[in-house]
Amino acid sequence: MKQRDPSYPAAPTVPPQLKTGDYVRLDGPNAGVCTGLYKLMFYKNGTSFATLPIQRAFKDSFNFEVHGSFEGEIEVKGHYHDCATGLEHQHSFGSTHVSRD
Repeated sequence: MKQRDPSYPAAPTVPPQLKTGDYVRLDGPNAGVCTGLYKLMFYKNGTSFATLPIQRAFKDSFNFEVHGSFEGEIEVKGHYHDCATGLEHQHSFGSTHVSRD
């Protein structure tokens, strides 16, 4: 299966603006396969409203697609296994504004 190209260059934080359907690749010290990262949670007004599994094609980055139900100001947090060393069990990958196409 061909790996889909990201909508933006890989970065350690989410872009400031996204559209539903965008494909995002995050990298950096908190994104690697050895960090224990296993899911992303999306927060709106401080409340979790969605969870997505991460998709990996490379050991130092992961991808996710912006779901069609996402809209408005959203914070993206990675959640890590309890056995992860050197990291909190949550890490913010930043906030973004999601709009529909």
